[in-house]
Amino acid sequence: MKFKALFAAIAVMAFGMNCTRIAPGHVGIEVSMAGSNRGVQDIPVCTGWVFYNPMGTNVIEYPTFVQTAVWTKNPGEGHPANEEISFNSKDGLTFFADVNLSYHLDASKAPSFYLKYMAKDIDTFTHGLMRQVARDEFNNLATNYTAEELYGVKKEEFVKTVLVRVNNHFKDNGVVVETLGFVGAPRPPASFTDAINGKLNAIQRSQQAVNELQETEAQAKKQIAKAEGEAKSNMIKAASLTPAVIKWRELEIQQAALVKWNGNVPQFIGANTPTPFFDVTKH
Repeated sequence: MKFKALFAAIAVMAFGMNCTRIAPGHVGIEVSMAGSNRGVQDIPVCTGWVFYNPMGTNVIEYPTFVQTAVWTKNPGEGHPANEEISFNSKDGLTFFADVNLSYHLDASKAPSFYLKYMAKDIDTFTHGLMRQVARDEFNNLATNYTAEELYGVKKEEFVKTVLVRVNNHFKDNGVVVETLGFVGAPRPPASFTDAINGKLNAIQRSQQAVNELQETEAQAKKQIAKAEGEAKSNMIKAASLTPAVIKWRELEIQQAALVKWNGNVPQFIGANTPTPFFDVTKH
């Protein structure tokens, strides 16, 4: 009789056991729901088969490979709902942005993760608490930047600081955020975009005017240089016309005239008739 009772007890215990398989890339933790060990066991369960009594124990499984999330306005990306993140600049302008994020769970801290967030599945955590924390950090930090800084030179600094803050929020409980950034550029109000475009157009027109002025000045300097060169050349020529040079040129002109002269003296000599170079009648 005692043997039959023991056998029956063992059979009940055997049939009362349950098992599950923790797949590669996952971690499982045993949660005791009764007894002196109530709560999360200190050592997380690794891969493989796990046997447990479903009457007093539950096994929670989490992936440890990289998780990704895209929070965007486009229903074709991420979840079909509009999950874009909004934040306000220091000067009170509201930006909207599509954000992507990737993270993984540290297997050794899976029990701490469960106790802190009580997440039954990783997807609910990702698009619930994690998105909320990221959104809060975007909003808290954006008020330190002007709209022009968020749209331009300090955009990368801004999003990198948000990444650090989100990581600091989760790291003690096993969540390691690897990347966080904008999908495309943040979307400012239309009035701000119009103002920026107007400013850029004004800068372009101003630069064009400067270029044209520089071109005009360059042409003017070229003309001045040319005129100065000609004037200098004339001055050099004028300075070289000494009395001796002038006399020499006169002799050259007379010599050329003698070569062409036929020996006849003009019969009529008027006021405008050139006189002979020398008096031939005296020779």
